[in-house]
Amino acid sequence: MEVKSLMNLCKRKAISTKTYWNFKFLLKRKTSAIQYERKPFQLNGFLDTECLAFFRFPKNDIKTLTAALKVPKIIILKNRIKFKGIHIDKGSLSRIFIFMLTWIYNHYGKCLHSLQQNYISPSLLEELAYNAFNRGSPYPNIVGFIDGTYRRACRPSKNQREYYSGYKRQHVVKYQSVMLTNGLMGRLDGPYIGRRHDAAILYLSKILDEMSNVFECNGTQYAVYGDRATRTNDTSKWDTKTIQN
Repeated sequence: MEVKSLMNLCKRKAISTKTYWNFKFLLKRKTSAIQYERKPFQLNGFLDTECLAFFRFPKNDIKTLTAALKVPKIIILKNRIKFKGIHIDKGSLSRIFIFMLTWIYNHYGKCLHSLQQNYISPSLLEELAYNAFNRGSPYPNIVGFIDGTYRRACRPSKNQREYYSGYKRQHVVKYQSVMLTNGLMGRLDGPYIGRRHDAAILYLSKILDEMSNVFECNGTQYAVYGDRATRTNDTSKWDTKTIQN
C-alpha cells in the first residue's frame, strides 16, 4: 500500500490518523531496508549488438579505442572516487563522464583545431574523393562536408542581443564543423555568438585559406560540400540545386 492510498483512506476517515502514521512509518522502514545490489561492470558480458546500442561501438572497438586514446587503467577523481578506465560505477557515472570528456579534449582537442594533421595525406584525400563520387557526389573532388550548427543557451545576463538568433528566435551559440567523407571530424570552430550568420563564421574561421593549402595535392584542388552560406570557389561548393538554378 502506498502513502497516497493511506492519505486518501485517512481523508475519508476509513482509518484513524494514528493508524495512518503507523502504516507510513512501517512503509518508510520497509523502503529503507531494500538493498540494491551493485554488480561490477563486465564488458565481456555484453554482446556486440548490445555494445553498439549502448556505447555506439562494437566490443572490440571499445578496447581498441581505449588503447589508442591511452586511457589510464586507474583514474581518481577530485572527490577521491577511483575507477578503472574501461569500467563504470552507476552512482558516479555523471562525474566520470565529465572527467573523461575533459580528459579527452585536453589531450586530443588539438586534432579538431586544424586540418593540418599527419593523417591527412594525398592518398587519403584521393580515397575520400573517390568514395564520395561513387556515392553520388556531383563533383569528383569532394572530400568532406562543411556546415554550421547551433546549441540553445540560457538567456545571458549581459549581451543578450549578441546571442539572440533572429532566425531561431532564441539565444544560441553557434559552431562550424568540417566532416570528412569517412565520418571523421576534420575541424571544429566555435563557439560564436548567436547573431552571427554562417557566412560570417566561415569568414572569421579563415578555414578557406587553410583548405586551399591542405587540400591541394598533386595538382588537384580538393573541396568540401556545403549549403548556400558556403561561397563557391576552388575549396568549397554550393548545393547542386543552387548551382543549377
